[in-house]
Amino acid sequence: MTRFGLLRLISWVYSEMFAHTPAELGIVILAGGQGQRMNGLDKGWLDYQSQPLIQGVVRQLQSQFNGPIVISANRNLKAYESFKLPVLTDERSQHQPTYGGPLMGIQQALVSDIAKRWLSWPVDTPQIPVDYVNSMTQTSAELAVAATSEQLQYAHLLINTNQLPALNSYLNSQQRSIKGFLAQQPFQTVDFSADSVEFTNLNYPHQLEDSSLAK
Repeated sequence: MTRFGLLRLISWVYSEMFAHTPAELGIVILAGGQGQRMNGLDKGWLDYQSQPLIQGVVRQLQSQFNGPIVISANRNLKAYESFKLPVLTDERSQHQPTYGGPLMGIQQALVSDIAKRWLSWPVDTPQIPVDYVNSMTQTSAELAVAATSEQLQYAHLLINTNQLPALNSYLNSQQRSIKGFLAQQPFQTVDFSADSVEFTNLNYPHQLEDSSLAK
């Protein structure tokens, strides 16, 4: 084999070893918040019904989805890595030193090249509808949000990586609100009006003792 042929072979082997095709769908668990209303504690590791919130959320998502799941977190990274899932942290910059909010966690999932479309689920929402993944992925929309009879559930999105330029532009303008981002983009809603209780998120310490969300 000539030197040129050997170089071509090495190049082909290298490209095959490191080639990556994004999955059609991934799920990002949003666990990177400051926990301000939880006395600054990391919500993912707060006990709810005898287990950390993150453990229950991971278990429920894995029961209905066998594709890539990642965790967006900014603290206790080694602990989150114990789930053997990729852990993504918020991008740091001069203007955004830490805690960029849930949209930043979603952005890091989009740029990870792990999947083409992403579902989001916040770690402080302990009960997940058993048909969440299936229902959210029935739409072909590039951007969709879960909706109950009460309201839009802004942190529960389906978002295509094609939305990344718009999301980058929004975040670069120092805006962080999911509601504000959706106000600028066309989106579809996915009806979960029969599952309202599943979208109850835990914002305050006393809610951790509330057993009314138990199934």
